[in-house]
Amino acid sequence: MKRLFILMLTLLFAAQLYGQNIVATGTVKDAKGQILAGVSVTEDGLTNSTLTDIDGNFQLPLSSKNVIVITMKGYEK
Repeated sequence: MKRLFILMLTLLFAAQLYGQNIVATGTVKDAKGQILAGVSVTEDGLTNSTLTDIDGNFQLPLSSKNVIVITMKGYEK
């Protein structure tokens, strides 16, 4: 009975962890520390993307890949 309870508890926690949404957040700055607005932040290999706001901040919900690519004209990836 105790083993069954522990198994059920473990499955409950695993299901909750699997259902959590992952959101990447951050601020994009150049090498000199200047904030960059309007930068494209994209999940690698997908069309899921956003732009940084006027303060260089972004929030991007991620799927399972969890790799982001940051691009802006005049800068390297």
